[in-house]
Amino acid sequence: MRYGNKIVALLLALTMSSTSLAQRERSDNEDEANDKGRAALTVAAVVLAIVAVSAGGYKIFKHLDNNKALRETAKNSRRARQAQPPSAPKDRATVTERDKTLQQEVRRAEHQAEQRATAEKITREAQAHKAEPQATATERDKTLQREVRRAEHQAEQRATAEKITREAQAHTIERGEALSQMARTGKKMTVDELRSIYDGRVAALEVEKAQKMQAIQEQYRGNQKLEDEYQRRLERLRTVYNIAKNSTDGFPEVKYAPEFANKISAIISPTSLDKELSALVKLGNLQEVVWKLEEHGLASEATAMTKLIEDVLLSGKIIDKQVIKGIASTQPLLVKFDSGLKGIFKGDYGQYDGWKHGDWDWDEVEWPQREIATYKFDQLLGLRVFPITVPRQLAEGRGSVQLFVEHSRSSFYRQHISYTELIGITPDKPDRTGKAKNWTFFNLTMDADTDALASNNIYPFSGRMIKIDGEQAFRNTHAYESIGDKLRKNPEEFYTDPDFIDHLDNISPQQLEEIFQPLFEPSKAEAIVKSLHENIRSYVDAAREIQP
Repeated sequence: MRYGNKIVALLLALTMSSTSLAQRERSDNEDEANDKGRAALTVAAVVLAIVAVSAGGYKIFKHLDNNKALRETAKNSRRARQAQPPSAPKDRATVTERDKTLQQEVRRAEHQAEQRATAEKITREAQAHKAEPQATATERDKTLQREVRRAEHQAEQRATAEKITREAQAHTIERGEALSQMARTGKKMTVDELRSIYDGRVAALEVEKAQKMQAIQEQYRGNQKLEDEYQRRLERLRTVYNIAKNSTDGFPEVKYAPEFANKISAIISPTSLDKELSALVKLGNLQEVVWKLEEHGLASEATAMTKLIEDVLLSGKIIDKQVIKGIASTQPLLVKFDSGLKGIFKGDYGQYDGWKHGDWDWDEVEWPQREIATYKFDQLLGLRVFPITVPRQLAEGRGSVQLFVEHSRSSFYRQHISYTELIGITPDKPDRTGKAKNWTFFNLTMDADTDALASNNIYPFSGRMIKIDGEQAFRNTHAYESIGDKLRKNPEEFYTDPDFIDHLDNISPQQLEEIFQPLFEPSKAEAIVKSLHENIRSYVDAAREIQP
């Protein structure tokens, strides 16, 4: 189209030029000179038009030829595509995977290039090192030798320091053990001496830790476990020391009159328990001396010791009496004998300042009788939980005297337990068996006291749980109705040793009458014996049911 328009324009221009020239010829015939000029111009215009038309025509025909060739090429291309089978569309996922593969190959090539560069660098450095002058190599050797000598010197210094440390530890341990042995004999210790004992225990703990550390195979876990154990033991030792340092009087030794002390020694010295029992004697816990003898089958020695104590409580000379206020409704007396023993006196008198008897009839209280009966009943059962108790007449009235267990208050107990542990005498701790015996005894005695396991029980140094109050014993005459259910419901709280159950099963009403008839009126003694025997039978039957 563009070439067609150009041809039309050229033709129009040629026509217009010819017409213009013709008109000028007719109007200007007069001037021939002008006509000749215009004729020349006309000829030139015509010639130019012919040239332009020829050039345009040439381009047109050339363009037509090119278009024809292009059309022919397109036609051949279509034929070729038609002759080929159709191809499947490209899979985008395949393209993506190919791109990833190419990227990985590029990175691999880059990594290999880096490795080659590194290898070349190392090679150059090695070549440069080989090329170092001999003087530089010699200087480096001297530096290495100086470092070796310095390391050897430091190793020697460490070995020397470790040797000094071991010697110091050994000296600390030896001194601490020597002072501990002195403390065990009853020597009064100072705070500094207790500190030396503590330091010796800490040093021994350090040595033990080091020895175990060398034997550990699994380094990390084993070391951590050992470190945790060491820290626990160290913290326990520190706690014990902090409590014990407030007690610098050594063993709270109880002094006895020489004659009485000699009698005790004559009983326990021939036994194999001499050392253990001597420590209990120093602590003033003669009741546990008796029980230890019984538990180890030394019946004759236990009987002799019991009689020695009972004689003092029954008729020994009293050199001091103090009213114990605020710890019991009976406000008992703490009495001290000339032998060195102490006892707790409870009377049947009713004159206590500020104390009201409520609805109780004084004739029905019978505190002394119940205390004595509780002790005798414990002897019959063989549980060994109630201290020696005997009848005694004092100026204050008729009553009972119970052997006083020294150093049994909780704070006193805790302080001196820590002291004994620090110096290397670790007493037994209260265990479930002791508590089970106490709870069993409380239920078998038909005790009506609601404070059964609190202030009515004490813990001396040995950790044995001791019952000290029998004022309300044998009052709950209907206990047999519930004791069996209590045992079946919570058997772990009771003492159900098979030998003990067999022993209970063989207790007869006659044995109970021997205890209660001398202490109570006949009708009351009969009622107590009947209820008590039924209570024992209920306990035995329930225990038989739960036994495998």
